Amino acid sequence: GSPPWPALVITNEEFEESSCQKLRSEKAVCFRFFGSYEYGQTLGLMASVDAAGEEEDEEARPNPDKPERFKFSSKPYDVWRWDTGVLLHFHLKYKSSRFRRAVAQAERYLSQNEVPDEMIPLYNDELLDDIEEDDCGVVVQKRGRCKSKSSLKAGPTNNFSRSFSVGANLVVEDIGAIEAGDRRFHDEQYVYPLGYRSKRVVLSPAGEKVEVQCSIGRRPLEDGGGPSFTVAVGGTSSQEAASVTEDSAQRAWQRLEELGMARRQVYSGHKLFGYSLRRVQIAIERLPGVEWLP
Repeated sequence: GSPPWPALVITNEEFEESSCQKLRSEKAVCFRFFGSYEYGQTLGLMASVDAAGEEEDEEARPNPDKPERFKFSSKPYDVWRWDTGVLLHFHLKYKSSRFRRAVAQAERYLSQNEVPDEMIPLYNDELLDDIEEDDCGVVVQKRGRCKSKSSLKAGPTNNFSRSFSVGANLVVEDIGAIEAGDRRFHDEQYVYPLGYRSKRVVLSPAGEKVEVQCSIGRRPLEDGGGPSFTVAVGGTSSQEAASVTEDSAQRAWQRLEELGMARRQVYSGHKLFGYSLRRVQIAIERLPGVEWLP
């Protein structure tokens, strides 16, 4: 059978709207897989008893042969809670890049409440411009192995510009540099180039267009020396200028929104900075030192 795979429970309405599939029952529980972004459903409600109907012993080690099934038939899926799967080392058993990406996305969701951009419903009110949305859609369709429609082509590093536009609302001003020797500047999903700078146009809470300058730097050595993510907004007729620096792009954007400097965004800090977009990733993949990344 298929290996255990991280998934996020979603509403039945989102399942039918986004997957174009019919619910098998009003009691169906629907979910979407991290990493692959495929949809699934199973029947029944989560139970506090195991498959044999016996009360679960909190002190006992979970049994991989007795998944925490739903009260009704759960085929074709057996279901474990995340913490149970971790105790059973499900997250360590498979080495494929797509599975590692799925686990990283699930951990990021649990620790930072951050949903991957590819899993955000397309019918949200806040959307990026058409070109960025098209880029995102290609990645989902090809499951991360797409060839971008970007004008950036493979070739020598010195044959492409370090600054370029992606759609109407994002300008990459400097693609930055690879820090291959510091694992904090790259992970299973993204590379965070030191010196990366971008500019995104968003709306303020008052409905005015504001430019947000995004940049990736390095923290002082006394603070650990890891990557720092800065967002800065110039002043407008209704608000003063502000700058926020955090240890992740997501936290930086959330802090900016909490200060009332930008309207709440539905997309992640990664996409708002721009480095998660495939067109930007193509440029990053051509930087010197990328061959040394794991």
